[in-house]
Amino acid sequence: MEQEARRVSTLHRQIGWSEGKNLKRIASMPTHVFSILRQIDPEFGRNSKEGKAKMYRFLARHPMFSVR
Repeated sequence: MEQEARRVSTLHRQIGWSEGKNLKRIASMPTHVFSILRQIDPEFGRNSKEGKAKMYRFLARHPMFSVR
C-alpha cells in the first residue's frame, strides 16, 4: 500500500472531492470493510455533505486506511 501511495500524485493524495463531485483517492481499504460500513450506515462514503463527513471522520480515527 505504501508503494502504491508513493506513485499516486500529490493531487490524488490530498483529501477532498474532484470538480466532478467524485471522491478522490483518499482511502484504500478492503471491499468487505467498506461493504460492512455501508450496511451499517448507507450514507457512509456517499457524495453528500454527511457522507463525506463520515468518511473523513473514519479516516481520522483509522489512518491505516488513508493514502495521504
